[in-house]
Amino acid sequence: MQTKVKGVVAEYTESQPMQLEKADVSPAKLEALQNRIKDFRDATANRTAPQELVLTADDINTLLANQPDLSDLADKVFVIIEDDQMKAKISWPLPDMGPLKLKGRYLNGIGTFKVSLTKGDLDVRLQDVEVKGKPIPPQILQELRKQDFGEEIQRDQQGAAAIRQIDSVEIKDGKVIIRSNP
Repeated sequence: MQTKVKGVVAEYTESQPMQLEKADVSPAKLEALQNRIKDFRDATANRTAPQELVLTADDINTLLANQPDLSDLADKVFVIIEDDQMKAKISWPLPDMGPLKLKGRYLNGIGTFKVSLTKGDLDVRLQDVEVKGKPIPPQILQELRKQDFGEEIQRDQQGAAAIRQIDSVEIKDGKVIIRSNP
C-alpha cells in the first residue's frame, strides 16, 4: 500500500514548482486596466442601473501580478479562458492530505475552475485537473475541490470591497463578464 501511495504521489506531483508565464505588467497597460475598473466602480456607486465590466484572461493575470496582496497567487496560477470555461496553469504547493504526505510537493498542471458568486461571496473551485496530460485520481481531486481559491482574493481588502459590489460573474466567449448590483 505504502509503495502504491508513493507511486501516485510521484506520478501526479513534482518536487519543484512549474515556471508559469508572467503577465504583461507594463505601466501603461496596468493604468488603462485600473482606469476601466475605476470607471466601473464609479458608475456602480452613482447609478441604480447595473453596470458591466468585461475582463480577459490577460487582464486578470495583470491584476494578479500587480496587487501586492495577490502577487503570491500570480506565482501559483496563470489564468486561461477558453470559450465558457475558466482554466489556469497551476503550480500549487500541496499540504499533507490525510495519509498522503504531500508537503513540499507541487501540483503542476492545468485546472478547470467553477466560478460562482452568491450573496457577495466569491467561490472559485477546481473542477478538473490534468497533470502530465492525464486526469488526477478522483480521491485526490475530491480533496482539492475543498479548496476555495476565492478566499485568497477576498482576504485582500480591496478585493473584498469590490466583490461586495458584484451581482454576478459569467464566463462567456473567452471573457469574464462582471455585473454590478443594481
